Order: sequence, then C-alpha cells, then structure tokens
Amino acid sequence: MVERNGSSNRSASERTVYEPRLALRRIERALLALVVITVAGALGYMVFEGWSFTDALYMTVITLTTVGYREVRPLDTTGQLWTMLLLVTGVGTLFYAAVSSVELVVEGAIGATSGGGGCRRPSAS
Repeated sequence: MVERNGSSNRSASERTVYEPRLALRRIERALLALVVITVAGALGYMVFEGWSFTDALYMTVITLTTVGYREVRPLDTTGQLWTMLLLVTGVGTLFYAAVSSVELVVEGAIGATSGGGGCRRPSAS
C-alpha cells in the first residue's frame, strides 16, 4: 500500500536514513587505517630490506598511491611480497576512504537540495 505522499508502506524505523556522523566515522577509521598501514609499510621495508626511514617511507607512499615510480632500490623476494601486501591492503583502504568521502559530499548535497530530508532522523510515529 502506498501513502498519499508517495512513500511506501514501510514504517519510519525501517526506512534508510542518511547519517553524516556514520560517514564521518567511516572516513576517520579509513584515514587511521591508512596511517597505520603507512607506518607499518615503512617499518616493513626497514626490517625486510634494511632501508633508511626516508627510503622506506618514500617507497611506501609511492606504493600506496600507485604512482608507479621506480623502486628506491632493487627488491628481493621478501620486499616484493611486502610490496604486494601493501598494495592489496593499502590501495583498498585508500579507495574506501575516497568513496566514503564522496558519499559524504553527495549524500549531504542531495539532502540539502531536497529540503534536508535526507539528513534527518525519522520521527517516532
């Protein structure tokens, strides 16, 4: 059954409502994860490859951002495996942070143009 205002017969508590706080929390968690992955990546290169902090951090950043510059130094098998692990975890986390940020902007803009309805909590009926 459809109500006159065009909404479905679902109760207010069943409707999905956009919560900016949840999107912000996802972005914060993703950014924290990126910091942890960056530090762990640099430490991994320092331990596995014996590189300086600067070289290890540089290699981690160019790996996570998929820039594709050449390696700081040639990698042995352990370094190659470490780089692959960084790519899988770090790039996925970076994309998740980007998508969450876009979601916050788009959903906020949609809520603002529709009278803010998308950003309100449903009222108890």
